[in-house]
Amino acid sequence: MTKPRLAIDLDGVCADFMGFILSLTNTDKNDADYYFHTGNISSKMTEVLNNVVNKPETYANLEMIRDSQESLVILSEFYDIYYVTGRDPSITSVTNQWLNDRHYPNANEVTFTQDKGITCLSLGVQCAVEDQVKYAEDIANCGTKVWLFDRPYNKSVTFSSDLVKRVHCWEDLTFFIMFPSRSEKIVSIVTPAYFEKEKQNGNT
Repeated sequence: MTKPRLAIDLDGVCADFMGFILSLTNTDKNDADYYFHTGNISSKMTEVLNNVVNKPETYANLEMIRDSQESLVILSEFYDIYYVTGRDPSITSVTNQWLNDRHYPNANEVTFTQDKGITCLSLGVQCAVEDQVKYAEDIANCGTKVWLFDRPYNKSVTFSSDLVKRVHCWEDLTFFIMFPSRSEKIVSIVTPAYFEKEKQNGNT
């Protein structure tokens, strides 16, 4: 039987790109939250961003977002995983290597694009996972549901489309994708262990 498909972003969803930037600028996380929430990003941080974006060495050793790999392994039992990133295609090799080295499922299925809405349509995905507002809007405008990770740099945005829903962690996201009929009602944190119990009880 053919599995439904998921489109997963990389930076800010699987890879902790912003954590890397904060470490380079010695920026406290609370200060960073303020900068991004208000749009008042420091000139130092802007300079660092411009110097490291789309350079292979930047992406080779990024830390994983907590629970991303484990959650995707669980989801891959029921969904085909596709990675859809706004990274430049020039870093295809290091991106694939990063995913493979960390045992992300379907690690070689990566699409590099700025047009994520059309890409998600062409892949036939059921929903997409994002952290960037412009991509979330693009995907939703093409009729695909989007789970948006709540981040300081997108907190102030209100979406007109009901297709965009916020989520706070991979534990929640895994539950909401697996149990879509309950996702509108449940807001508590659900752990992968809880999900495994649900699966064993035949509730997936």
